Amino acid sequence: MSSGVSINLFLVDGSIDGVIKAESPNWTGQCLKFPADKLLDVIQRDEIKDKVGIYFLFGDESLYIGESESLDVRLKNT
Repeated sequence: MSSGVSINLFLVDGSIDGVIKAESPNWTGQCLKFPADKLLDVIQRDEIKDKVGIYFLFGDESLYIGESESLDVRLKNT
């Protein structure tokens, strides 16, 4: 049986509908969830700028999964 994992959520904008940052104490990765209208603000953040990572773009009935050596540059071009 596996043990539980703690995940810390930080509401960057102070709202559940804004930018949300998720971290786990025993993991070096980070997750950001944000609405499309916050994209230009988010790509300026240290978690994104000049970083390698994967991303998920959700549409009404679609999902695109990608990876990039430079997340800020790639997400600017979406």
